[in-house]
Amino acid sequence: YIQALDRAYFGTYNLELEPPRFAHLMSAEEGYLRSVDTLRGNFPFHATLYEELKLHYDGQFGQALGVLDKTEGCYASLIGPSSYLFSTNGFRWGMDPAFRNIRYLAEAPSRVKKYLGGLDLILVTHNHEDHLEESTVRALADTEVRWVVPDFLTDRMSSFGVGREKLIPVSVGETVRVGPLTVRVLEGRHFRPDTGKGIRAVGYVVEAENAPRLVFPGDVRDYRTEGMEPIDADVCFGHVWLSDNAKARESYLPKCEELAEFMLMTSRKRILLTHLYESCRSETGMWRRHHAEAARTAILARSPETVVEIPAVGEVLRLS
Repeated sequence: YIQALDRAYFGTYNLELEPPRFAHLMSAEEGYLRSVDTLRGNFPFHATLYEELKLHYDGQFGQALGVLDKTEGCYASLIGPSSYLFSTNGFRWGMDPAFRNIRYLAEAPSRVKKYLGGLDLILVTHNHEDHLEESTVRALADTEVRWVVPDFLTDRMSSFGVGREKLIPVSVGETVRVGPLTVRVLEGRHFRPDTGKGIRAVGYVVEAENAPRLVFPGDVRDYRTEGMEPIDADVCFGHVWLSDNAKARESYLPKCEELAEFMLMTSRKRILLTHLYESCRSETGMWRRHHAEAARTAILARSPETVVEIPAVGEVLRLS
């Protein structure tokens, strides 16, 4: 029950348990007291996070939209932990726009058609709700936005109301040209090397004339670099993931070393560390600023000349 609430709900918890259900484990009194202790241990963390989102997200989203006003150069902004907006010399595009339960905490996601309906292109990496969210896709389905999607997601996009004529299906190794952008599709690394568990995904390398070369490895669970060819991008958008226990230093610090090795194979010039403060995650599964700082330290220890940044939601970044 606690785990379900922790991942799917926010706000005030009212937990009602029927004592006979756990009578074989403990007394009713002990069961209730342990439940209260669990709530006390989990609730303050999430309450603070959700309160921050309620207070600040709409303003942060408004600032992020400033990137779409740029007509020269290459700019980026975050509208979520791993959702991006870009302007490449006036060509406006996005990557994995999704809001998940932020739409219940702020107003901006309910107006996504108004704010993002003028995008020229959106790229999608994989079918997780923090990257591909049905309500957001449906809101944009009847706009002129075109979508670059892995070929294994075309049916799903169609089921969300996007016409096939607006979809550009791609497969690993393929390169497509959309407007001024040249997009090369990378193999996703969302499967864990130890258990094999994961989900099909892709990454992207995006280039344009008079613009930096951008690489998006996506959500990486396999940081092995054996046989990997360097990508040599100008900017890498690296998603922080450091094992299954964000609270145990003995678990996540070794992963920082693996992340550093992998990210430097994609770019030794500039690395942006994102994928932080995802509101649906439990405390043990949420990556925060201090985790990104640990990853940044590991990268700089290997490559002091690399620029490593930890951008915030709403921040507009000049990439060129």
